Amino acid sequence: MNEKALNYEVSIFKYLAEKGEASIYELSDFFSLPPSNIIEKIKKLNEIGLFINSEDNRFKIPSSSDFSLIALYLKRMNTFINYNVIFYEECDGSQEIAEEIAKNGAEEGNLVLCEEIKNARGRFGRKWHAPKGGIWFSLILRPPSLEWINLISLAMGASVSIAIEDVLNIKSGLKWPNDVLINEKKICGILSEAKITDDRLDYVIVGVGLNANNELPNELKAQAISLKQIYGRNIPALPLLGRILYLFGWEYKKIIEGRVEAIISDWKLRSLTIGRKVRIENRDEIVYGTAVDIDTDGSLVVNLENGKIGKFYAGDVFHLRF
Repeated sequence: MNEKALNYEVSIFKYLAEKGEASIYELSDFFSLPPSNIIEKIKKLNEIGLFINSEDNRFKIPSSSDFSLIALYLKRMNTFINYNVIFYEECDGSQEIAEEIAKNGAEEGNLVLCEEIKNARGRFGRKWHAPKGGIWFSLILRPPSLEWINLISLAMGASVSIAIEDVLNIKSGLKWPNDVLINEKKICGILSEAKITDDRLDYVIVGVGLNANNELPNELKAQAISLKQIYGRNIPALPLLGRILYLFGWEYKKIIEGRVEAIISDWKLRSLTIGRKVRIENRDEIVYGTAVDIDTDGSLVVNLENGKIGKFYAGDVFHLRF
């Protein structure tokens, strides 16, 4: 689909998101298209993850209460990964469930989606808040090479950022290695973990935690924010999830095909880290410098204060004031 056509169809989605629902004739009049073209474009929207329900010539955005039906919606979608959703209303940890089924041979594309996670875990084993209303999932991948694990995190971050803009008209930025920020507050975190046996990569599990319609506790409000807060009302979470998975499917295809520069370019277009003065904490080491680039392996390239060039594959990055 060309960019102009995509923009046209996204406009139809945003019209429905604003109105709640509309008849085929209302859409036909507003967009100056015959009803048959409207039906065709609604079909295309479902194929690209922007899910629309239709009944009796009326169209509306699915409600968040339809989350348990995500598997049915994904059948409408056309992307590189064949997703298979395992849905829980409540679980102790989506990463742990995904790891267990991956150990038992679950294929690439199996996705554990939880409405609420009781013991959510982020990087370095940190606990975090994952109540109902958020988008919390863990995806099993089986890429052929371990060297792509950082690129997978970058690709997921870019997919989340683009999807938020497509669905909500809200711009976000990316902080290396795994955060999506809005107004310097965290909206989404990404955790990629790999299982290696005898120097062979068995699988990668990509965990995503996105503050969508969930409420944040007071102690997190200084550093985190939800999309509901910014949007002013509940956001259409199910199409947002669909759009993320659609976009990531094609980003992952770029990785498999070795189109590394395309992944890096997609991420850098939304980077909040490149060009910033940063503090990096990695185990017992703390360094300062200016982030200047992302290398082809997904590592962060930094001009250090001592005049040397540093490459970092992991660590906590803090953006410093200009």
